[in-house]
Amino acid sequence: MLKDVTDSKRINAHIHSDGDRTDNQLFDISSLIVSAQFWPSFNKESLQLPEEIENEFKKYTKAFEAYKGNRTLNWRTVTGRVNIEIEIGDRTMEMVVSPILAVIIYHFQNKNEWAIEDLSSITKVPASALRRRLSFWQTNGLISETTPGIFTLLEKESEKSQYEDMSLAEADEEDLESAMASASDQREEELQVFWSYIVGMLTNLDSMPIDRIHQMLKLFASHSGGVEFTQDELKHFLQRKVREHKLIFSGGVYQLAK
Repeated sequence: MLKDVTDSKRINAHIHSDGDRTDNQLFDISSLIVSAQFWPSFNKESLQLPEEIENEFKKYTKAFEAYKGNRTLNWRTVTGRVNIEIEIGDRTMEMVVSPILAVIIYHFQNKNEWAIEDLSSITKVPASALRRRLSFWQTNGLISETTPGIFTLLEKESEKSQYEDMSLAEADEEDLESAMASASDQREEELQVFWSYIVGMLTNLDSMPIDRIHQMLKLFASHSGGVEFTQDELKHFLQRKVREHKLIFSGGVYQLAK
């Protein structure tokens, strides 16, 4: 597993050193290339990338194939972190978000109003899951549900309060709870990304104390550009997995439930 991290750094450095490729790329890609036999299955949730973004991943894959010969890449598009900068009106926002959140806001740059059914169709994300993700951008004041099922980009700060008043008057209790929980959901997604890593570590090493798990995850996060989290946050996350009977905690170490 640590070899995967080391090899990934070397492969990324090699691909990024190709001046001809990087001169024409729209954005940087850094991959964590994992060996299937040492890692558990990753999130199978679907996500269709926009064509321009998918083309950049194809270029990276082509460069990888040229470097590694008979090997290729199978991308997990819902896994990872995306550093984005949003410029809209007089606002500039820099954020680190999940791929699904990045793809959602990306589609609003070419079309400022989407029906949730149409956005679900183009992203391949179920409408129910998509609505939960949209609430993140609503909470951040960039999108509003102007009419039921219709989401609009708020290009001016003043539009936020206008539509907030409308949505608060029309929203039911479930909608309000969804919006209030969006920030918490985002943080949960950030931690959930590491669950496959944790399972992989405990599969290979049997048991580990929390400080060692935290050190390993910080290594993965620093490589992949992922968000950082405290050991206390990790403890709460692991204890929830214990309550869900996915982990066992005994003698100061965690191990997978049999």
